[in-house]
Order: sequence, then structure tokens, then C-alpha cells
Amino acid sequence: MPFSIKQFNAVVSRTGFGRTNYFEGAILNPPSELNDYAAMRRNLPFRIEALNLPGRTLQGFQQTYFGPPREISTRATYNSCNFTVAVSKDFRERELFMRWQDAIIGRYRVGNRQDFAGMWDTEYYDFCVGTMAINVYSNPIDSGGAQKPENYETCYTVLLEEAFPISINDMALAWGDEGYARLQVEMRYRFASEKHNRFNSTKSATREKNQRERANQAII
Repeated sequence: MPFSIKQFNAVVSRTGFGRTNYFEGAILNPPSELNDYAAMRRNLPFRIEALNLPGRTLQGFQQTYFGPPREISTRATYNSCNFTVAVSKDFRERELFMRWQDAIIGRYRVGNRQDFAGMWDTEYYDFCVGTMAINVYSNPIDSGGAQKPENYETCYTVLLEEAFPISINDMALAWGDEGYARLQVEMRYRFASEKHNRFNSTKSATREKNQRERANQAII
């Protein structure tokens, strides 16, 4: 039988709806070449205005013994994280991610034609990857159904491990456009560490506490 309106209201009033605008993204530990940009990285949570919480896809093979085949999953692949940055008036955020790519593939951008030191020298993998943190917040609702915006709770923490910016998109400039500039970046990573505050395993409490502390470093 179909559910009743009272059942629907009871469920919604108890758990609410997830809000897509209660989030922040931050870069925790980029390559050492970007240590001089620590202040800029701390400001990124105020500049990343949109991102996708990346998903996951299982991969494997089909096994047939008799009848329809079975899909046997053996590993997972992670989707890229794409985010949009509202850049500063001097476009410093674009320079940050461009220099991160320079640390990976060598100096492709040479101001002086005679300065070829370090051009096209690919860096070791471990020296050019970092961690991106995504915090998703929930807005607590009191017993009377009123929202309490001063008491946001972290409901989801996602750490993208061994991350690096694989793609920095074009930025459209036009005399007839009076809006602010946005930069779109595609972040690749090896795997994601995730923690949900209501579905927590006591065996991994210490590890997850460390994850939360790392994810909060960007806003201290």
C-alpha cells in the first residue's frame, strides 16, 4: 500500500534533507614547491564555490557457470573531483594550480628563452601529490522543527589521497561580461578515505579522528 502523508512528514522531520550548499573544500598538503603559498591554500575554502562529491565504480569480470553470467567485482575506480574556484583579482588561484602542475611535469612555462633549467623534467610521483579534503555539513533541527544555523555539524568527511590537478580549464574573458572570474579544476586521486559521523566503526575510531583533524587543518 502507498505510504501516508503522516509517514512522509515523520521521516522528513526526523532526518531532513541534505543541503548541497553546506560544504567546504580544501587542499591539505600539496607538494613542497608550494609551501610558499600556505596563506593562499588556507583561503581556498572561501573560494571553492562548487564541487562534486566524487563517486565510485566497481570493476571486475563476468563469470558464467550455468545460465545468466554473474558480475564478479574485484576492485573500485574513483571518479575525478571537479571544482570551481572564484579567483582573486590578481588570479593567484590559477597560478597556484599551474605551479602544482609545473611541479609534476617540469617547467613548461618559461619567461626567458635562455632559461631552460628544469624544463620538461618529470618529478617523482610521491613528491607531487597531495590531499584534498571535502567537509559536508548538516544543519541540526531542534525538537520544535526550527533550524539552528549556528550549530552546523560535520556529517561527512572525504579525503582524496594522492591527489593532483590533472586539468585546469580555460577561463573565458570578455569585455561584455561584468561577472567575476571562475576557474574550473579537475582533481585526480588514487583513493578516497571517507567518514560518516553516524555510521562509525569503533575499530577505526582513532584513524577517523585523525582524518577529521587533518580535514579541519585548512580552516584553523
